[in-house]
Amino acid sequence: MTRKRSVTIYSEDEKDAIRAQKDRPQARQRCPVCGTLGLRRYYSMVEGRTRPSIASLAWCPNCHTYTGSTGPALGRVVVTDPVKDDPNAPKDSGSQEAMDKYLSFLDRLWDAGRLPQRIVRGDIGS
Repeated sequence: MTRKRSVTIYSEDEKDAIRAQKDRPQARQRCPVCGTLGLRRYYSMVEGRTRPSIASLAWCPNCHTYTGSTGPALGRVVVTDPVKDDPNAPKDSGSQEAMDKYLSFLDRLWDAGRLPQRIVRGDIGS
């Protein structure tokens, strides 16, 4: 498996392939683009218009193909957020280069054991 030259967003068919694996442990989820096992995820709490939300990012550590979404927290709380706590975390400017740097940063956190995160049920004002 070779790494792609630039990051891309998963197509709708590729997202469907990821969703079809939702019952597998994360380490057993396969990238639909390059076949690498172990899709990675990062979650962060964000303030929605009326209630807290969770933003999620799923990516392949090999080819850096990714997808993201935001939805209601529904009583879930992200317990740790190593990106929020790190003043050196890269900011996403919307460019492919910036996203590749961001995903590489998340990969380093993953390799250092600071990701994946724990998400628990809790009272967050819903």
